[in-house]
Amino acid sequence: GFAYRDFTLTDSETGEERQVTQMAYLSWPDHGTPDSSDEFVEFVEKVRKHRVGSLYPTVVHCSAGIGRTGVLILMETSLHLIEANQPVYPLDLTRTMRDQRASMIQTPSQYKFVCQAILKVYKEGTVKPLPEFRQQLIGIPTMPHPPPSSGVAPNSSTSAASMGNPVIVNS
Repeated sequence: GFAYRDFTLTDSETGEERQVTQMAYLSWPDHGTPDSSDEFVEFVEKVRKHRVGSLYPTVVHCSAGIGRTGVLILMETSLHLIEANQPVYPLDLTRTMRDQRASMIQTPSQYKFVCQAILKVYKEGTVKPLPEFRQQLIGIPTMPHPPPSSGVAPNSSTSAASMGNPVIVNS
């Protein structure tokens, strides 16, 4: 299951207050994967809906900040790419994340899980290109797709990408 907590942080020097929502995915074991990709996608969608219109960054963190955190960031990034009608290359995205934080997505089972979840939302049409990205102009070449990635293991070394707005997500 999930837990949601709202609290206020106050800067002791300026008195400035900030409302924070913590969204925790309680049933996701460390080094493991959720029992259900449906539950995982539901959690990601709740995080995305909460972020709409927010002016503040989203903080994503699990116990070590690499395994479950990386899975959530890869999923969120992939959903944005689908909405922008862009290709999704999970291994390339994982490498980019690992350039920022070593070992993002810790285990092969986590990598397989998130790839299957991305494919599922794409095939089911849960996430679709936004209207402004749906049309391709006739006669204007589209961006070429990069070559497929080599078979480098997803647990070789990469890291965190900032997601975007004031939500603390504990995966």
